[in-house]
Parts: sequence; C-alpha cells; structure tokens
Amino acid sequence: EAIEDEIIAAYWSQKTSHSKKALAGANTPAHTPAPEPNVINGEKLPEIINSALLQDLSFTKAGYTGKWLKLIGDPVEPYYTMIWSKPGKGKSSLAIEFAKYLASEHGKHILYISKDEGNNSYTMQEKFTRLDAWHPNIFISNGTIPDKLDDYDYVIFDLMNDFNFEYQDFKFNYIEKYRKKGVSLICIFKATADGKYRGDKDWENMFDVSININDEGYAQAQKNRFGSFGVIKFLEGKTEKVYKFNTLQEAERYKIKLMKEGTPMALVSGNEGKFWVVTREHAEVLKEQGFSELD
Repeated sequence: EAIEDEIIAAYWSQKTSHSKKALAGANTPAHTPAPEPNVINGEKLPEIINSALLQDLSFTKAGYTGKWLKLIGDPVEPYYTMIWSKPGKGKSSLAIEFAKYLASEHGKHILYISKDEGNNSYTMQEKFTRLDAWHPNIFISNGTIPDKLDDYDYVIFDLMNDFNFEYQDFKFNYIEKYRKKGVSLICIFKATADGKYRGDKDWENMFDVSININDEGYAQAQKNRFGSFGVIKFLEGKTEKVYKFNTLQEAERYKIKLMKEGTPMALVSGNEGKFWVVTREHAEVLKEQGFSELD
C-alpha cells in the first residue's frame, strides 16, 4: 500500500522525479483476465456449434472514443495490432500516446518493452515527457521480456525487428498463449526504405489491425478486422522543434519573436502546467491530445 501511495503521489506531483517513476515497476498491476471466448454459462463450447447459438453469444467491446475509434474501431479484447512505418515517422510515439489513452480513460494496465531503449534512458524519458504519458498504470521494462505477461491488459513490443522473433514462435508463444489469458499485444515494426517490414505479409496476417504511418505523418489501418479505416494526422515530436516555457509571459514573448522572424506559431497549454510554442499544424495535433490553444 505504501508503494502504491508513492507511485500515485509521483504521478500527481508533476512527474519530475525519475527515481519515483522507476518505483512503478515495483507495483504489480491488477489485471483482470477476459472471459474465455469459448465458454458460455460456465460450460465450454463444443468444437462445432449451431449458428443459432453463435447468434445468442454476447461480446463486450472496448469502448474506444475519439480518434482511436476512428483509427481502430471498437474491438473486442484481446486483439492484436501491428504499427509500422519507415524510421522517424512516429511509431513509438503513437503507441505511447495510445497507452496513455488506455490507462487514463479505460483503466488498463500496460507494459512497454523497448529492447533498445529500456527503462533508464534519456530518449525514453523524453518521449514520455513530450507526450505527457506518465501514468501509474503504465509500466516500462528494462528491455527484457518477463516470464509472465498476464499481469497486464496490453503489452507493447518496440521494435519487433530488435527482438528477432521467429514467426511461428511468436504466434504460438505470444499470440495464441495470451489470447487465452485476455492480454492484447501491440507490436511495432520498422519498415525498410522501400516501405516493407520484416516478414512482410506473413506477419500482417497474424494481426487483427495493421496501422501504417506514411511519409506525410498520416496514420491509417491497412488491415482491420473491426472495419475502421479512418485516417488521423500524427506528428512525431522530434521532427519539429517544440519550445516549452514555465510561464505564459515567457511563451508569449518567444512566440512574438518567432512571428516577427516570419514563422507563424501557435501557443498551447497542457495539463502539466507548461506553455508550448509550436507550429499551427502541430497545435492541431496537440489539441487532439487534450492541449488547449490560447490564441
């Protein structure tokens, strides 16, 4: 209980202490496994059923809203998603932003595993800070895969290219195994210069949803078993310079300076109490993430 209080305190006190953030890893999330899909009224369904019985089965949808409903639809959990693009287009940022939405709006527990960056790197800290994604329900691995993933509702693998999974091994030991335990997986793939990802269509066939971020920063499902193919604009923060200030007065002065130099800028504020000076296009994306434009 003391650890839980400290984690929550760290989250609500502007999330500035890196040591407090690390304490989140000491807390075991309370994952509630999804009901087995082949069980009704406590009895396992036979291998072959009458179509009338299928008609009477009920399924609980995830209840997504906003741009996530537009991009993914309203799936039944667990489900399996791949996100892919060329380097530097925002794959990780899109996954982290989605993790924040799942944690804050749906109370989900998420494990983020980056083999390359781990949980003690500046680049990982920068991504979570830029996206304001600190949350006590989001856990970050040191780059290794735990023996048990069923403590979590969602697990994010970043990048699949770094883990060197074999197709059949991943399908059997992760997709099939954790489908039974109610754990959804999000897998990030880096595409080559010609736009292809490792394993090509074999991997895409394994997933329920395949999301691509194109060169212009638009994310759209290329395959979706839940029927949604909406397009959302997504900007990778590193491609634009973001100016962040502690006071509104400082931000306004800097915005005026840039505009005098011929750069049209917007002023937005986030729930962290900071003020950001960004391009107009970036401001529109940030407003979708909950920021407020001040001019």
